[in-house]
Amino acid sequence: MFPVGSALAVVMVLVIWAVSAAQTRTAEAAFKAHLTSLAAASRFMIHSAAADYCRSRGMVFHRVLPGRVTGSGPAAEFERAALRSFERDPTVTFLSLQFQAANGDPRLYVLASAILQDECRHCHSSSGMALLEGRRNGAVVGAFGVSMSMAELHRSVAATRLLAGLIGLAVLAVVTLVVSFFVHRSILRPLAALSGSITLIAEGDLTAQAPVQSHDELGRLAETFNRMVAQLNQANHAYMEMLAFVSHELKNPIASMITDAEVLADGYLGSLEPRQVQKLVRLMGSGRYLLGLIRDYLDLARMEGGKLALQPKTCGFMDEVVEPAVELILPQLQARNMSLERHYVVAPRPVQCDPDLLRIVLVNLLGNAVKYGQDGGILRLGVACEVDRVGVSVWNQGPGFPAEERPRLFRKFSRLRVPEFRELKGTGVGLYTAWRIIQMHGGNMDARSEAGQWAEFSLEFPQPLPAGAAAEGPRDPGVKPEV
Repeated sequence: MFPVGSALAVVMVLVIWAVSAAQTRTAEAAFKAHLTSLAAASRFMIHSAAADYCRSRGMVFHRVLPGRVTGSGPAAEFERAALRSFERDPTVTFLSLQFQAANGDPRLYVLASAILQDECRHCHSSSGMALLEGRRNGAVVGAFGVSMSMAELHRSVAATRLLAGLIGLAVLAVVTLVVSFFVHRSILRPLAALSGSITLIAEGDLTAQAPVQSHDELGRLAETFNRMVAQLNQANHAYMEMLAFVSHELKNPIASMITDAEVLADGYLGSLEPRQVQKLVRLMGSGRYLLGLIRDYLDLARMEGGKLALQPKTCGFMDEVVEPAVELILPQLQARNMSLERHYVVAPRPVQCDPDLLRIVLVNLLGNAVKYGQDGGILRLGVACEVDRVGVSVWNQGPGFPAEERPRLFRKFSRLRVPEFRELKGTGVGLYTAWRIIQMHGGNMDARSEAGQWAEFSLEFPQPLPAGAAAEGPRDPGVKPEV
């Protein structure tokens, strides 16, 4: 757009300059022709009358005789040169000069040769002047001229150029606006819509569609994109169904293996050696890790399949959400010698939410705080149930995360690229599922950290829940949504 506008501006300036230059040359030629005609006519006029006529019209009458010039500076030099030219070449009858006077005034000076004729002798004889005696007809006896200021002409030309420039700028502005409008409507707006749809797809929203606004190349591109999204959606749906099936089929056998290992480790089937018990403990730890993965993938599959729907009810938030989640995490907390600090500001009033889904969220946040926290460190759980909102925060001592990693936290299958976490395994779907659940409640989730010191995850959702909150599509997890 800018190169086109610049080219139009250059073309407009060149056109304005050419037109104004042509107008200047035409005006100067008209002035010169007028002065030349006047100078020629003055040869046959009474000199005093010619001088009066010129004076009345803002001009100066000049009568130049050999050896006696009337002007000064450039005008005097011009008069001497003109007389010499007239004497050398009788065919040269007119000469002109544009010069700048001592006061800075631009002037035009035209001289016409004075050739002796019978009319001249008769006029001079009747006046008693013997100036022309002894000279023959056809001889150059001097020159008559007229000079005038060109300042008014220059001011007029400058005003014309200024007006033309303003008109040109106005035309350029109109052309630029028209071109910008059509470029925006036909190219930029469809591209922006397509780019927005691509961004939503990259963030996991497979329902995004690019609007088809035309049948040109961009319209066909949008149609192709929509077909690709539909195919991707079908493939993702099939993938989620397979994931749910495999996870469900693995869940019960792994749970049975953990139970059997616990029975053996507790000695119900006979005493075991310490090395054997140690192996069973490691086996149970791996089994619980697998169950955690299966739980995350099952939740994700239910979420993507629309089976993890919001079912809000009025409940006791502490009794049905917070404390059950804490009870599930306490064994992991104690295994790492971490201490739990509770900071509750809870009014004795029920909360509208889906307690089953929020338990998933809180277990995920508490589990991550233990998993990525510092051995022997502190974990703080804050809960605030207020009149118009419910807020929860989970803070832990530990390596935290760099600020540039924050946009990756709530994205599906995305894990932090932090060296301290390289040995820790995870699915990359727990925080995404938690974020989606909070979005279904019409709320938002955020994270902040001081790298190497601490990390904090917080969530809040309004009270009461907004109508249709569960139907809202996911927003950019890299940006804190507005409630």
